[in-house]
Amino acid sequence: MRQSRRAPGEIWLERRPDSPFWYICFYDPARRKVRRISTRTADRAAAERARAEWVLGRERAAPAEPTHPPMARVPTLGEVLDAYLEYSDRLASAEQSRIAASHLKRILGADLPITALAAEETQQAYVTTRWQTERRSANTIAREITVLRAALHRAFAAHPHLVPFKIGYIGLDDLPVRDRWLTREEAARLLAQARGRHVRLYILVALSTGGRPEAILETTWDQIDFNGNLIHFKHRDRSQTSKRRVSVPMTPMLRDALREAYNDRKRRTDYVIEYGGFSVLTVKKAIKAAAVRAGLKGVCPIVLRHTAAVWMAQDGVPLIEIARILGHRDTRMVERHYAQYHPDFQGRGMRTLAAATREVAARATAITAQLAVAPQFHPSSQTPRRSAPTLVLEKPEKPRRCVVGATGIEPVTPTMSR
Repeated sequence: MRQSRRAPGEIWLERRPDSPFWYICFYDPARRKVRRISTRTADRAAAERARAEWVLGRERAAPAEPTHPPMARVPTLGEVLDAYLEYSDRLASAEQSRIAASHLKRILGADLPITALAAEETQQAYVTTRWQTERRSANTIAREITVLRAALHRAFAAHPHLVPFKIGYIGLDDLPVRDRWLTREEAARLLAQARGRHVRLYILVALSTGGRPEAILETTWDQIDFNGNLIHFKHRDRSQTSKRRVSVPMTPMLRDALREAYNDRKRRTDYVIEYGGFSVLTVKKAIKAAAVRAGLKGVCPIVLRHTAAVWMAQDGVPLIEIARILGHRDTRMVERHYAQYHPDFQGRGMRTLAAATREVAARATAITAQLAVAPQFHPSSQTPRRSAPTLVLEKPEKPRRCVVGATGIEPVTPTMSR
């Protein structure tokens, strides 16, 4: 009797003609044949139980299939920026970070996987859109890219499966950089038009120290060392970041202004810059309003920091000293923005070129004078040159052939030649 075709993986019971026992049967694909295992019982019910136990034991003994963890999802740009905003909410630059994040989401797309940002074309497209289409300055674009870099840095730390990549300031070097600073006359007009003691004190601190706006606004009175005549912009409980905060000496005028503010009975907080009993988060609107009243354009708190740096450079302060006062680790940033204001900017090179050109001009004058007194010769007055004698070389005679005769060597006559 022909057996029906079994399904792959099927396990069944079967009796052999030469045995009363039931056998557990299954197809072994490795051996490509049916294998049989005796249950050692002739009872069908007992054989079924044995088959079930055998199947259960086989499943338990079988090696578990490797379970691959699901591929870690790549976070989107919106998720990364939102996570960074939660962290930066406690910083003085939180408002600027929120504005920058909104532009990044709007142009690049909040649903964009952050791995797509590794392409230089994507980075260049953002700079092009903000610069050519929306007419934003290079400083604004650089500030927004800085926020993106900080957000990605935290994302890479939170997601180890991501391969870190760098976001560069692609295309920004070719854009004109805003170069706004105040002359002493403009600074005087701004200070005169500032309304509010806290605004005037901020302007004086910024121009006297070159401090960053957020560092000045976060300074408390325990950071003012009147005995040591220093302002410690870095609080002892604050960790140092890439935007380093340093200790700066106080000028006599700044020291007097701070002493007066410290002794004021109306002071209610521990912050140096306060208003109405509260700390001040930003003076951007107040500075802008004072600039409008003074007839100045393009003035914001960071311009006061640039102004202090330019004044130091114009007075010949060494660039390394300017870098230390501003809180830079080296002079690269100072050389890029403020070296041009230094009185000795490119001075050695220009002195070398001046000396070289003076020497060249002097030699050219001497050569011209020599040419003026030298005799002039014209082709018509010159004596014609005598031609050299021509040598005529005679053709050497062809050697005559000789034969050896009985009496010696005798010349060969033409009649003897063959």
